[in-house]
Amino acid sequence: MSNQFKIIGFAIVVGITFSFIFTGCDASHDFVDKIKEKSEKSQHAMKSMNLYERAKQSYLSGNLKQAKQLINDSISCKGDVADAMILRLQIAIDMNDNKDVMNAIEEGEKIAPKDSRFPYYTGIYHERIGQTGEALICYKEAVKRDPSSVQYKLATAEMMIEENKLQEAARYLRRAIKYHPNSPGLLQTLGALMQIEGNDKRAGIYFSEALALAPTAKPIMENMAKSCVATGQYFKALQYLEYLINEPTLQNRRDLQTLAVKCYLKCNRPVEARQLLNKLTATPGFSTYGQLRLMADAAVMLADWGLLNSAASKMIDINENAMPGYVAMAIYFEQIGNKKSALEILAKGKEKSGATLSQTVISYKKKLEKNNPNK
Repeated sequence: MSNQFKIIGFAIVVGITFSFIFTGCDASHDFVDKIKEKSEKSQHAMKSMNLYERAKQSYLSGNLKQAKQLINDSISCKGDVADAMILRLQIAIDMNDNKDVMNAIEEGEKIAPKDSRFPYYTGIYHERIGQTGEALICYKEAVKRDPSSVQYKLATAEMMIEENKLQEAARYLRRAIKYHPNSPGLLQTLGALMQIEGNDKRAGIYFSEALALAPTAKPIMENMAKSCVATGQYFKALQYLEYLINEPTLQNRRDLQTLAVKCYLKCNRPVEARQLLNKLTATPGFSTYGQLRLMADAAVMLADWGLLNSAASKMIDINENAMPGYVAMAIYFEQIGNKKSALEILAKGKEKSGATLSQTVISYKKKLEKNNPNK
């Protein structure tokens, strides 16, 4: 139950108690009418409070239609409660009821013009319909009304980033962190901003500080892992990635699994890379070109030429105009002693891709030509 409704309930009990104390047998009709009026108001307030609680439960359970009906009934009984109007606004936003959103905002601001929640939820509404500039104005107003809220400041900074006001967002976040030094969310957001600006090293510092405050926060771990990969810290990245890819809620995050494969290969752990790649490529049609290319790399490291042949064939099937698949197939032919086929597949790849061969491929081709007795 909200504090506002608790206060109303207490006032009701006190009001009724004092009414009975001061009501005597000789009371005038006016006094009796006042007592009756107070009693009716008290009943309306109690009914409003009960309806609000039911509406809240319906909203939390996802039954928006029922929640809307209950909160409207609650407001009909007592229409000057800010908590009820906030819940009405939340329901209207989730139901995409634009008309009721605007009505709830207008009525709510009249009831509680200093309540920071109204501009905050108004900002959420504008953000959802893509009006990030309007959302930013609303979030700034929410911060103005309640400067102690980290949540409002986070929303403000995120909208600055959405509006591509990156320098302003960085300054804003640094000021906010001075005011809230123990906020992992603010540190994470500043780290993400550093990543956007290409400063992965600096980003890692902020993510590290955020993790010190929230060591089990998976989104921050993910940010940290990506920052480590970007700065070549593959062993450190794996510490986070191995935890994340084994989390039940992240079992379908193929992007994280692929990133872990890259780190395994960089850390000279091709066996683990192959195991994870077998899982990623097990379902037909779900393999990406990048994953198959990693499979080819792992196969070369393990001297698993059958796996290399499979990966190269699939790469060529997916994109016959890309050179890496032909190079992988050439390596396979070379390893089974068929250098002539290796040279032929390279020539075919050059023809299909129409690309200029890289220096590495040219050197490899020259090596094959030199050692090819069937040339």
